[in-house]
Amino acid sequence: MILLCFSYAANEIQRVFRGFLGRVKSSNSLHDKSNDRQLSLFHYLSIQIQKSFRGYYSRKYKHCQAARKKYCKTLLEEGAKIRNMMKQYSLDQEEVGFPLFITSFVFIIFLSQRENYEAQTKKEQEFKTLAQNLHHLLSTNHISGIYNPAFQFLEVISPYYPSVAYLDLLFPDTDDEFNASRKSHPWGS
Repeated sequence: MILLCFSYAANEIQRVFRGFLGRVKSSNSLHDKSNDRQLSLFHYLSIQIQKSFRGYYSRKYKHCQAARKKYCKTLLEEGAKIRNMMKQYSLDQEEVGFPLFITSFVFIIFLSQRENYEAQTKKEQEFKTLAQNLHHLLSTNHISGIYNPAFQFLEVISPYYPSVAYLDLLFPDTDDEFNASRKSHPWGS
């Protein structure tokens, strides 16, 4: 009977302890789920903040809306100025007696030539500005730059040291004969 009481007490202690462990495990699981939800929310909100800041930074510094508006305004002004010039030119030519389509064709050719000249001038100016910053590639008295390679890499033609190409012209098939004789030799490879 004492054994039965001890068995019952042991079962009761185990039952209470297992219930306690279950409640702790459930509480930890709920705590982990709430932490995961909160972390997911923080991640989502941080992504939204980063996205809005990147959009702001891009609009302000990379694709500046003010510069774009200024460019569109300049484009409209230039278009209006060219239309006025063409209109004035056509009126002047009508007074002289030229037909309108010839005058507009000549004006278009004139504009395309002027644009080509301006583009060429712009390219030359850009090349000059880029070339001004390449002074570190030039040679000095002590160090040769990339445009003047070191002396040992230059091919110098002299009667004492003929170039390899010159020797190939003088003796075209010597390598084949040398290799054939070397293979036929008993100690050759």
